Amino acid sequence: MDAERVPFEELADALIEALEDASAALSRVLETGGWPQKVLANRKVADQGTVSKWLSGGEQLSKGNKLPGADVMHKIIKALDLSSAQAEELLALGRRIDALRERMQAMERAWRIRASNRYAARARESAFAMGPAGTARGVTGEERAAPWRKKAVLFGASGAAAIAVSWVIWQLWPPTGKPSVPTALSGAAVSVIASPTSAPPDVVPEYGMHLVTKSMAVRLPSRSWTQNASGDIEIWENKTCPPGVAAYWVALRPKGETVRFACNSWQYHKWTGVPAGTHFLDAWKADDGLAITGESVVRSSVPIIEHPKSPAPSP
Repeated sequence: MDAERVPFEELADALIEALEDASAALSRVLETGGWPQKVLANRKVADQGTVSKWLSGGEQLSKGNKLPGADVMHKIIKALDLSSAQAEELLALGRRIDALRERMQAMERAWRIRASNRYAARARESAFAMGPAGTARGVTGEERAAPWRKKAVLFGASGAAAIAVSWVIWQLWPPTGKPSVPTALSGAAVSVIASPTSAPPDVVPEYGMHLVTKSMAVRLPSRSWTQNASGDIEIWENKTCPPGVAAYWVALRPKGETVRFACNSWQYHKWTGVPAGTHFLDAWKADDGLAITGESVVRSSVPIIEHPKSPAPSP
């Protein structure tokens, strides 16, 4: 979608969600590592006041600080020596923030003031918990993100039941704020994250295939293949996603694990010990009305026989 064809308010909402997600992700990183906020100031990433603003989510739009884009996330990752999974999440969020900021800046010179006003209006509409004079109460990044993710409001339930139901809802709600495909449909819980990589090798006939995704709005199976012996399946993915979409999922069917792939860069994963039989790849993303495009390269350690894409075997 072109910037001119997307209402400014929708881009502002997407940026607010991205800032809330970044706040929640950074809070998790600090909590997991047992670090106080001042660790980023001590390690020369930013002063403590700026770090506090990053942790305030969408509220920081009115503060005038530099938003936590990709360059900020790079500094945080380097300073804290984060794991690849944590680094991938922060970088994806940083790129998402940069892309939305650039589109809004191209639409309107005073984009930040207008986005800040949008945040304030949405906060009032959703009864966002605010203190005197519009200052935010002491809540966590996860709590700040809740209104934007449209989590269910539970009425008349006991405390224990409310917590249990809220946990289930949270498990089915992805960081982008859009409903995901439940893990029950994926064939396995999503516990694996693809690794960043360089461009893939050339496709070797009978040992791999090149796949092109022209438009995937929700779900797309690949053409299937048959292998007569157990072997390893490698995949290189590079999908271009619109602002607001940070990741998608790929599963090896019928029994392979589900893997989360980041958008807008080459990503790699390897399924080891894939048994003989007929297999295909199942890819999907949140049902948010947006489409992603790109390409994939599949390589096998044993000979494979490709089949027409349709009909695909059942999961």
